[in-house]
Amino acid sequence: MSKEFAKDLISAESQIASVSVIQSASPPNRESSVDDGLESENDNPYSQNLQSDSIIWSLYLEEAEKEDKELVSSLKVGIDQLLIFAGLFGAILTAFLIESRKDLQVDPLQEILQALQNPLTATTSPPFKISKSSLIVNYLWFSSLALTLISALCAVLARQWL
Repeated sequence: MSKEFAKDLISAESQIASVSVIQSASPPNRESSVDDGLESENDNPYSQNLQSDSIIWSLYLEEAEKEDKELVSSLKVGIDQLLIFAGLFGAILTAFLIESRKDLQVDPLQEILQALQNPLTATTSPPFKISKSSLIVNYLWFSSLALTLISALCAVLARQWL
């Protein structure tokens, strides 16, 4: 609880106490009997706080609004930092993917070189095989890029919601 809110709360309680002293000086107007075991509103010193136009509710709403604004601003800063990180990470990862993707397909320059060296066996080149390590690395990098883009999309949606 902030110090300002505590001061406002103490002043509101003192105002409520002064109002209840004034009301206690007047004779009680009880509609229910003493035997029913329930206190009437005049006997309860906090009954004034139950009304919607009470001072305590305006103080509560002001403090809740301050807390909400602080929470939203801290969430916006966190989401902005996540978006910056996702953008940088995605850019760097894309540069690695461009180079690594070449291992997943036949190199056309290698085929041309082989055809020039052996013109008779150019049509019977060995089948292209992808190495297992290249396949695993590319799978992990592409899935990492996909997850980065999904998290950036979720961050943008959350930022718009705030």
